[in-house]
Amino acid sequence: LVDLVVDLKEDVTAEQVNKAFEDADLEGVLAVSDEPLVSVDFNTNPNSAIVDSMSTLVMDDKKVKVIAWYDNEWGYSNRVVDIAVQIGELLKTKEKATA
Repeated sequence: LVDLVVDLKEDVTAEQVNKAFEDADLEGVLAVSDEPLVSVDFNTNPNSAIVDSMSTLVMDDKKVKVIAWYDNEWGYSNRVVDIAVQIGELLKTKEKATA
């Protein structure tokens, strides 16, 4: 579980914070859930983190609390595979360039 609290320069709403996460171009890495789930619901989820939008809290208009869940073994393993695939593609490109 990630319990992130940050102080922002500008006023925000919980809806704006959640929308920013939803609009982020991080498919497969970061997801947003608006369902009442518990930790076991995230087992074998391939994302590195899943923002629990129901728990997003704004305090004093500028302090934001975000809760995110993750399956540290499964999410991490998926990122290792992502990196291995990228390295493989780079090596293929390098081989073609030198052939």
